[in-house]
Amino acid sequence: MMNKTGKQIEAAGLPVAGLSFYKAGYEKTSVLNPALKDPNKSYTEGMKEGVRLLGDIFGQKDRAEKLLSHIFKNRKLIEDRVGNLTKNQRITTYMAYPKMFTMGTGKYASVIMERAGGLNVAMGLSGYKQVSMEDVLRWDPQVIFTQDRYKFVADEIKGSTAWKSIRAVVDKKVFITPEYVKPWGHPCPESIGLGELWMAKKLYPDKFMDIDMQAYADDFYRTFYGIPYTGNN
Repeated sequence: MMNKTGKQIEAAGLPVAGLSFYKAGYEKTSVLNPALKDPNKSYTEGMKEGVRLLGDIFGQKDRAEKLLSHIFKNRKLIEDRVGNLTKNQRITTYMAYPKMFTMGTGKYASVIMERAGGLNVAMGLSGYKQVSMEDVLRWDPQVIFTQDRYKFVADEIKGSTAWKSIRAVVDKKVFITPEYVKPWGHPCPESIGLGELWMAKKLYPDKFMDIDMQAYADDFYRTFYGIPYTGNN
C-alpha cells in the first residue's frame, strides 16, 4: 500500500520503494508513528525485510545478509545471558524525554529495554505519553536512560530536588545513550546490532564484563559504514 507521497513520486515516472522497518500489516504501513501490538516481532521482522529490500535494490544481497547476521548474532549473545530473567529479576527502567514524556509499550524504546533485560516501568502506557512526577515517584525506576540528543534532560533529572529520592538518581544510574543506541520509535540496524548490547551491559555489567563496547562499535562502523567509530560509550 503506497502512501500519498509515494503515489505522487510514482506518477512522475520515478520508481518508489517504501521502507518502514516494522512489519505490522498494510493498515499500519502508512501510519507515521504507530503503537504496535507486538513491537518486538514487528521490528525484528521489519528490520530483516527492510535490509534485504535495500540489498536487493542496490545489488548488495550478500552485504545485506552479512549485516543481518552480525546484528542478530549480537542479539543472541544478549539472549544467552539475560533472556531467561524473570519479571522479578529484571532491573526496572525508565526512558526520559523532555517535558516528562516517556515511552510505554508498542514502540522500540520499550523493546530495547526489554531485550536488554530491563523492565519498563511505563509498560502500562501505550506509545509516547506525558507522565507526572507522582507517576515516576511511584514507579521508582532503578535505571533511567535518555537519548544523546536530550542530554539536558539527564542534567535536569540529576539536578532536581523532585527526582533526588528516585533510586536511579541515588545510585547514579542516569545514563545518556550513545548515538548508535537510538531508542526512538523505530530501530536502525545499529540499534539492534549495538544499542541493545550497550544497554544490557549498563544494566548487568557483571554479565558483560568481557564486552568492550568501544571495540564492538568500531568494528561495526568500519565493517558496514567504512569509517571508525569516534563517539563515546
